[in-house]
Order: sequence, then C-alpha cells, then structure tokens
Amino acid sequence: MDLNASRLQQLPALELIITTTISTHFVDSGYCHDHGVQIINTANYTGASVAEHAVALMMAGMRRIPAIDQQVRQGDTNCFDFPGTELSGKTAGIIGFGNIGSYIAQLLSGFNMQLQFYNRSKKESSIAQAVDLETLVETSDVIFLSSPLNHDSRHIINPKRLQRMKRTVLLVNTSPDEVMDLAAVKAAVTKGDIGGIALDLLNADFFQDCPNTILTPRRAWYTNECFTRRIGMWKNTLIAYLNGTQLANQNAEDFVPIS
Repeated sequence: MDLNASRLQQLPALELIITTTISTHFVDSGYCHDHGVQIINTANYTGASVAEHAVALMMAGMRRIPAIDQQVRQGDTNCFDFPGTELSGKTAGIIGFGNIGSYIAQLLSGFNMQLQFYNRSKKESSIAQAVDLETLVETSDVIFLSSPLNHDSRHIINPKRLQRMKRTVLLVNTSPDEVMDLAAVKAAVTKGDIGGIALDLLNADFFQDCPNTILTPRRAWYTNECFTRRIGMWKNTLIAYLNGTQLANQNAEDFVPIS
C-alpha cells in the first residue's frame, strides 16, 4: 500500500489503478495526474462494518471488557478493579462525518449521548451538532476518528490537541494511522493524560505495551458481508471501465505519503 512515484514509474503503460479501499492516500495522485493515470476507489464498500466496529471498540473501552475477560480467565471472578463508565449523558465527538461517521452517529443515537461532529466540508445532521474542531476535542468524552487521510487530517490528533482533551476521554480510531501523531498518542495514554485508546490501525504493535489500550489490526471492515461486497464492487468497476463507462477519477485528491 505505497504506490509512490518510483514504483509507478516502473509501469510506463499504466492507465488505471482501482484500489480495493475507499481511501487513495497511498497512491501518488500527483504522478498519476501528470501521466494520465486514472485512480478509481471502491467507495462505500464498508457498509455498516466499520461503524459497527468503531462502536464495538467504544463499548469494549468504556466497560473495560478485554481486561475483565483476561482476569476471569486467570481465575478472578470479582474484577472490582475494573469499573466501567456509563455512556448515557456523555458526549461523543466524531471527526469526519462521511458515510462512516454519520452511521456511527446513527448507532450512537440509541445510547442517550450528546452527539457532535467536525467535518472539513459543511455537513448537516438531524441527530448531531456541527462544531469546530477545538470545541469537539475539549468537550467530548469519546472521540471517534473516521476521517480519510489528506493534508488537513494528517496528525489532526497531535500533542496540542491531546493536551486539550479530558483526562478521562476515550480515543477511538478507524481512520488511517497517520491522522494521529502515534508517538504523542502513546505518550498521552501512558502518562494518563487521556483515559484510554481503542484503535484499529496498521501499526498495532506500536501500542502493545500501553495501559488502557484496545487494539485491532486494521480489521474494522473485515466481515463476511463486507468482504463479499468489496470483491463484487471492485469487479464491477473494472467491467465498467473496460466497457468505456466514465468513472469518478480520484487523482485530484490530496496526496499524503505514507511514513
């Protein structure tokens, strides 16, 4: 997942890239634009899968389910060292309010939570309030990252914003790793500056020694239904291209290299 210019130059006859992902941040869109290479993504293939996984991460973190499960398996059936936190009355903030973010809000609406969101382009919602990013960071009890990676979202979670968060906040991620300054997030949760993290990311091993941490290895999308849907959508995109259909070219998107 790093189609940089040096790799793309080895394919001089290349005319089309169809990603199996929604995001195309790992493709050098500048090179593709200059060389007439179309980039087509597999939009909205995740359906409910990623949003449901994000809510599952929140539930596991707020009720400390993995830690309790581990203690029970070790013979401790009291587990009074792991009190949970009620969601009712708490504030959830969603950074990135596209299809996934808006569906997260829909799922959360049943928890009697106050819902707010930040999106770089204007969005409307009947169940969540649009706020500026700093307000969201400072007032949310749970923060969801559901933003694609671009120049605006890269390291949107950085040391300054981590310092502004509540010390009890749970940070939930289903976005590309680079929306966070990973070292800063690790330091914040290790020092207790934030309450916990529940992350679905490629670099999951980076956080293995952190307290109050729940990790999944970039598998938020990985359900039977989503896997089947993605294959079908990708094949249909290829068929449409070969049949001469005009497709939505993504090579004007912001390019942020993968570190």
